[in-house]
Amino acid sequence: MKDIKTPKYSFLELISMSFSVCVGLGIFIISVQVLGKFQRETMGNLVYLAFIIGAIPAFFSAFIAGVSSSIWPSYGGDYAYLTRKVSHFWGFINTWGYWFVIPMQIQGAAITGTVILAHFFRLAGFLDLSSLITNNLLVISTILMGIGFLVNYTGMEGKITLITSGITLVLLVLFIYYGMGHNYNDFLSITEAKESFIKTLESSHYPHITLKGLLMGTAVLMFSYGGVTFSQNAGAEVQTEVKRKIWKGIIIALTLATAFYIIVSYVLYKAVPWQYIYVKVGEIKNFTAIDAIAIYIPAPVYMLITFLLFTAVFDNMFMLGFRSARHGYAASMDGFFNWGKALTRVSRRFSTPVVQIAIVYVIAFLILIFITNPELGFYANFSYTFGLMVTSYMPFKIKEEELKEVFPKNTKNILKAMRIMGVISMVVYLFMIVGLYTAVIKMAVVWTALLGMGGVLYYIETHRNTQIIDNLRKIHQ
Repeated sequence: MKDIKTPKYSFLELISMSFSVCVGLGIFIISVQVLGKFQRETMGNLVYLAFIIGAIPAFFSAFIAGVSSSIWPSYGGDYAYLTRKVSHFWGFINTWGYWFVIPMQIQGAAITGTVILAHFFRLAGFLDLSSLITNNLLVISTILMGIGFLVNYTGMEGKITLITSGITLVLLVLFIYYGMGHNYNDFLSITEAKESFIKTLESSHYPHITLKGLLMGTAVLMFSYGGVTFSQNAGAEVQTEVKRKIWKGIIIALTLATAFYIIVSYVLYKAVPWQYIYVKVGEIKNFTAIDAIAIYIPAPVYMLITFLLFTAVFDNMFMLGFRSARHGYAASMDGFFNWGKALTRVSRRFSTPVVQIAIVYVIAFLILIFITNPELGFYANFSYTFGLMVTSYMPFKIKEEELKEVFPKNTKNILKAMRIMGVISMVVYLFMIVGLYTAVIKMAVVWTALLGMGGVLYYIETHRNTQIIDNLRKIHQ
């Protein structure tokens, strides 16, 4: 049977895959969410500092994940090295969580993309078309997910994310250009803004900066970096000379993403009063940083930027589908739920796990039809945090001779440093999980029940098919 180990992705494509899912649309949403909500939680003007603090454990866990994938380049990424080096059970549970939360994110991205597309046509003056899109939200969202399926099926994620990453960079440059240099007084000098929000602005005041506010904002912002390790799932499909450089691609992408997150949040903070953003975030769903500085942008440029923002939706969708399908494929190759080997079938033409890709999008479609809630993607925060926490334990399972394959020199010191990184990351992510449980109890209960279901199925599968445990002891070659 054909597998998916056909080399497809270059080093540059690997970087773009990590960068696109880490930045994409999220950078323009999370920045206004934090400024609009956590300013009220006494975060003060330290929003850009929160991005720096949040990036530290993200760098540690990303480095560990990248090095682990460079040592054991495999489809399934963290599934493969967690099941073989940490625990069969926890590797499976980590993947089980992603099987559900990633389709939630895909349907959320499709809905958001549809809303932005309707907004674009409204700006362009095609009001009837905009209304048509809005009134047919499910249909248009389904079409967008269909495009995502075709990209994942053809294995074009790398080449397309090169293009969309370029578009995202143009979008970021335009945002910085039109937002930089403006301040609170510039905002108040614009009649429309002053008349609409003057009462809110005059009655509000900047809160005191406290450690609590900074930590709350930092915890939320850390989730922004969760997707940077998605490209590790391409370990078995990257070009041969790239396999030992997976960690470099992830770190380069994370460095670029962190820099842009800091710049965007700083520009936004200086250009627009947080009170204005607070009001807008409450009034308008999918309110973005682009919308916040729209008063400074010429109408034609604003329309162009809105369309570019729409294309950024696909970055997330492609890579979400990519990761979930590779996780499922890796688990099925080990024997989980693979009756008749149907779940490991691969496209002969494109060398992609076509059945697994179809399952991801079918689940996303069912969520879209029966629930239709873009905020379900918040469940992913539980899975990302849990996965990164477990991954942070990897340095204690890596042997010095294994690490030499990636770092021939100073191997012992690098391994010691990785273990220190791992301890710090595990503590941080443990606190984040506790924070999630206390902040969103209902979601936490659902997520826990989901993991409990996964635990039961793991027990059933490993007893139904005893060959699974033998398979899990083997390293993917």
